[in-house]
Amino acid sequence: MIEIVRKLTELEKRLKSLEAIEPSTKIVASYTTNQAQSISHNTETIVDFEDQVIDTHAAVTTGASWKFVAPSAGYYLVSVRLLFSATSNWLDGELGSIKLVCGSSHWYLDRKDNFPGSSLYMQLSGTWIVHAALSDEINVKVYQNTGSSLTIFNEATPGFTGIMIIKL
Repeated sequence: MIEIVRKLTELEKRLKSLEAIEPSTKIVASYTTNQAQSISHNTETIVDFEDQVIDTHAAVTTGASWKFVAPSAGYYLVSVRLLFSATSNWLDGELGSIKLVCGSSHWYLDRKDNFPGSSLYMQLSGTWIVHAALSDEINVKVYQNTGSSLTIFNEATPGFTGIMIIKL
């Protein structure tokens, strides 16, 4: 009986050390925004998803330099949606794009041009799987070239503009 208790105690110690190395809790971060962030003409701007939905590892820093810092190395699924406020500024040939940045790599998730009209809402979105090293930063940059600043749609309803990051 003493031998069984000793083996169980050893096993418990091993499990605790494994949990310290790789926690069993899934890494998930989901944020939205409703602040009508201004996006300047012809300038890549980091999107500030300032409203936390869930952040299991407190991995996000909000503000002008918004970032998700990978709590562990591995593959992450990143999904982004961004909606510009209605504007008549989109002229033929002008564009909007979103870029996902992870460490020193980046991917263009969406780009729209030839989007003329009045009172239009342009939506950009995309999903990608990235490999992040421990402490790599993930963020999203938006670009538009309408000739003036535009704002991100500021509706409080979740889902118009947001980001979701899940470790696979």
